[in-house]
Amino acid sequence: MVDGHVMVASPLDVFEDDYELWQSTLVGHYVGQKLSYPVVNSIAKKNMRLLRSSNVLSSENGFFLFTFDHVDHATNVLERAPWHMENKPLVFKRWQPNMQFLKDDLARVPVWVKLYNVRLE
Repeated sequence: MVDGHVMVASPLDVFEDDYELWQSTLVGHYVGQKLSYPVVNSIAKKNMRLLRSSNVLSSENGFFLFTFDHVDHATNVLERAPWHMENKPLVFKRWQPNMQFLKDDLARVPVWVKLYNVRLE
């Protein structure tokens, strides 16, 4: 007992078993208005082959956790940014221990614009 709190020491193998899972997890949030969990989960399932995500979790403050089958799949998603779902920019960061779920103050967001019937002169 430390300062009136019960302290329990967990065996190291408890942490080592889940280490790869958390290393292959990305935290995502939307710029602007967020999408609901059912919408994000549905889109992720439809694009499972593209994202190679095996699970999507949601936090109360608008963040989503995307778990991947392998660390390389998560790295591939980070390297192929920017990402959009339902035409809304989705920002990914690699999960880290003791991570605070705070949205970055973004100064620039890359966008892709399609222009139709514009003369190239």
